[in-house]
Amino acid sequence: MRPHKRAALDLSPNVDTDSLITLDGVRNVVQEIFKKEMENMLVRFGDQIKSAVADALVPIKQEIQNLHQVVADVYERCENVNVSLTTTSNDVKELQSTNLTLQLENKKLSSRLNLLEQYARSNNVEIQCIPKKKNENLIEVVAEIGKTIGYQVPKENISNCSRIAKINPKSDRPRSVVVQFSSPRIRDTFLASVIKFNRSNASDKLNTSHIKIPGVKRPIFIMEHLSTTNKAIHAAARAAAKEKGYKYVWVRNGRVYMRKTDTSNHRFINDHECLQNLD
Repeated sequence: MRPHKRAALDLSPNVDTDSLITLDGVRNVVQEIFKKEMENMLVRFGDQIKSAVADALVPIKQEIQNLHQVVADVYERCENVNVSLTTTSNDVKELQSTNLTLQLENKKLSSRLNLLEQYARSNNVEIQCIPKKKNENLIEVVAEIGKTIGYQVPKENISNCSRIAKINPKSDRPRSVVVQFSSPRIRDTFLASVIKFNRSNASDKLNTSHIKIPGVKRPIFIMEHLSTTNKAIHAAARAAAKEKGYKYVWVRNGRVYMRKTDTSNHRFINDHECLQNLD
């Protein structure tokens, strides 16, 4: 039995201690395996994430491309609109320029037409506020006025005598009488005689009693027969004179004049814009 024991004891020095499995060795092996598996798993997981993200980005990329196309279309439309607006703006400027030219031409033509209309009235006077009578003889009325003012116009020098329509149909004043004389000289002398008479008879200026019209005494006004345009300017000038304290408004040769005081300079009123610039 002793030899056997000796043999067992002799084996212990020959055992390979590096091949023995220890707890630390197992731990290290497990850690190494775990590390490699984790790395492999992370790689696979990363590949899966990349693939999933790539798949998810496909429709987004498509939407972005579509959006780019929409933006490009909108930009192109905006460019077309800008071109259209530029063209329209140029057209508007051209139309405005044309309109301004036409307005100036129209103003010139209106002025020339007004001059012609006024010239056609150069022989005429307008008598206002004569009451209308049945079967009236207007030439006899003019003759009575001539007797009163001291300038009797021969009947053969009266080309026409008639009432004209009212500018304001609602006015209660009788229609005016227009007298056409045979020449501007006779017309001017007749008007001058009226002015002279009224100045000489300031308390009893020309009125209906002077021409033997019974009833309430009413003033009679005699002036140049104005064109429609000049008549409107004259009316506006009288209104402006009251508003701004102008003392005189008168008409001479179809032109309207104003003067603020006895010593101030007169102003020629050729249109409504002149009245807007009165001080």
